[in-house]
Amino acid sequence: MSGLLTTERLKSFSDSVLLVAITILAYNLVPPSVINGQVNPDELKDFYYNLYGLISSFIVISIYWIFSMYFFDYLKYPNEIITLTSITFFVLILITPITTVGELQYRSWEAVAALSLLQISNSLIMIFLWWYLGLNKSLQSKELDTGTKKKMYIRLSIIPSLYAISIGLSFISFNVAVFFPVIMVPALILVAKARR
Repeated sequence: MSGLLTTERLKSFSDSVLLVAITILAYNLVPPSVINGQVNPDELKDFYYNLYGLISSFIVISIYWIFSMYFFDYLKYPNEIITLTSITFFVLILITPITTVGELQYRSWEAVAALSLLQISNSLIMIFLWWYLGLNKSLQSKELDTGTKKKMYIRLSIIPSLYAISIGLSFISFNVAVFFPVIMVPALILVAKARR
């Protein structure tokens, strides 16, 4: 399998997964119907929830995509472990839009927990990939120094931390729990600035 998939092919596959995930997101966005010049308020509410789901999922998927592209910059060639782990990661990324829409439709702590556990799993997979690449210098296209690994671990730990907190918040307020992970972007920017 390692001879079949090169780093470039795995990168291209990652791009394709991102495009499919975005297509799934856009598919769920249906404008509300208008009857006698009035917009259906229930459909309008659903439209705003789906729009928020599209934007938040797009942000999360894009962040993971950036982390994976950065990982591929350090990868000379994938072995079986990296290939299978990456494919698992891509499958879970494809589930992100579905769990996001489910969270907004069911509006329960269980739905928040399902999405949060998915994102926590995605982060742990990325952390594993970086850790594994750090252990195997023969797989590295350029030296993966301790500073870079530490930087990636810190940034990747922000995502599961925020989603774990959102599970707790879902018992108090669903709306707060849903919107809480949005602070991921400013949190990542602040951490990046703080480490410079």
